Amino acid sequence: MSSKIPFAYGVVARTTVPSISPSLRPVQLCEKKMEAIYLNLPMARREAAELAGQLAEHGFLFSSVIPELDNGDVLKLQYLNNVQIDPAKIAVVSETARDLLDFIVQQYRERA
Repeated sequence: MSSKIPFAYGVVARTTVPSISPSLRPVQLCEKKMEAIYLNLPMARREAAELAGQLAEHGFLFSSVIPELDNGDVLKLQYLNNVQIDPAKIAVVSETARDLLDFIVQQYRERA
């Protein structure tokens, strides 16, 4: 099931995918000019770590860990479609947040 929600900067589409395989590529969403694609991987699932690594090979980056979302912790991955990151414009509130931002920016630059 898919739904589209108006958003100030474009369209946000939320889709539930019954199964994700390493062959998942965000091509169709990129062609529709979606600026960001997010995947939530349930951390309780054994295959989540392996799948996250495989998705990283296809350009997905770490975004966050969300505790207790959808009955358990979730690893959120992001795919940025031709989005330029300027770390100087991102406000962080702690050294831990700075470390996470540095990690994400490093991943982003290595992907390019």
